[in-house]
Amino acid sequence: MENGVNEYIPKLWASRQIKFLINNIKMNGETKEVVDEIIKLGTDYGIVTPYTSYLLYQNISDDADEKFKETMRSDKVSSPPGVSGQDAFASSKIMNLQSQTHKSSGHGRGIQRKRQHDDRIR
Repeated sequence: MENGVNEYIPKLWASRQIKFLINNIKMNGETKEVVDEIIKLGTDYGIVTPYTSYLLYQNISDDADEKFKETMRSDKVSSPPGVSGQDAFASSKIMNLQSQTHKSSGHGRGIQRKRQHDDRIR
């Protein structure tokens, strides 16, 4: 490639190939060969797939690294009282149900129509 003008093309091809292979798995089921090809393409081209992931590591001093490890080993790392992933999930589910109930009841449209009607009267 001249002066990096088309450097994105190989990664674009690989991402499209991965998408094709994933769709193939959805249609025909998972095989070792197809999964291995997805993993190879993902790692060769730096693409995250359902079968690959990446860990970013920042080069830090040994002292800072040791402090981080000590913090992770201690009991100091915890959620604030009353906060957990399970609570957040339940809260999200409730909000989603409320939103769906609000939409299906027509409240949003009714309020809008009432406002339009009130505006015409004034």
